[in-house]
Amino acid sequence: MKINDRTQSKLNSVLFVLGLLAIFIYIGLSLLKGAYRELWWFGASGLAILVYLVYRGPVHFMYDSEGEVMNLITSDPIWSPLIRSFNKRYEFPKRKLYKYKISRWPLRRKLTIYISSRTGGYKRRSLLISYVKGADLAKLKNSLAKNSQAEKNGRRK
Repeated sequence: MKINDRTQSKLNSVLFVLGLLAIFIYIGLSLLKGAYRELWWFGASGLAILVYLVYRGPVHFMYDSEGEVMNLITSDPIWSPLIRSFNKRYEFPKRKLYKYKISRWPLRRKLTIYISSRTGGYKRRSLLISYVKGADLAKLKNSLAKNSQAEKNGRRK
């Protein structure tokens, strides 16, 4: 199954430009006499927009489970050069997926996967998937549950 979600990238680009524009206008107007105290909210709103974009996480999410290998990729065209954690790529055999967990926070979702390692333990990897739509999220959950070893062992009794 494949999921390739890029729906919000244009909106995020517009919000990023608006946030930067608000901050630059505030800085420009603060150089004028008397404008500093009256327009503080303008710079604060631009900063709030940028903090919101960083909090939500990367915009692009790609998932591919066709074949014997799972691919999980997140990237962001704006923040990837600045924030390395926004550009992640995990590729591993399906049989190594032990379990997964999706945690929900306000305006944010995080996928945590546990991969079996050679030493007998589990490696924990996490991805931000805030922009994945509800229908695609249900498909993702079904695919991960189907390939998860913990779920398969829980079904066998």
